[in-house]
Amino acid sequence: MQTIVTKLEIAKVKSFAVRRKDWRVSLEGTRESEKGPLTIAAEVFELTPSLVVVEVKMKAGNREEYEDFCERELKPGMQHLVHHTASVPDIPSDTE
Repeated sequence: MQTIVTKLEIAKVKSFAVRRKDWRVSLEGTRESEKGPLTIAAEVFELTPSLVVVEVKMKAGNREEYEDFCERELKPGMQHLVHHTASVPDIPSDTE
């Protein structure tokens, strides 16, 4: 989990002020836009020792700028932490 939080803190290089409390990280953009600075909240949840979930959400700012940050910075920076599984075959439901 520490690796994930450290990756999120790297955002300060990308014009974000970073605040951290336990497993929560708040990223606040230092650039002003029409809708104010982009503010992003991220929280890390440990489901099992080897499985964590990172919840990232925009709290304020421009949606396009948020999506651009996620696609260009956040996802590539965490790609090596993602576990890919083989596709699961379709299992028929009880209603079929």
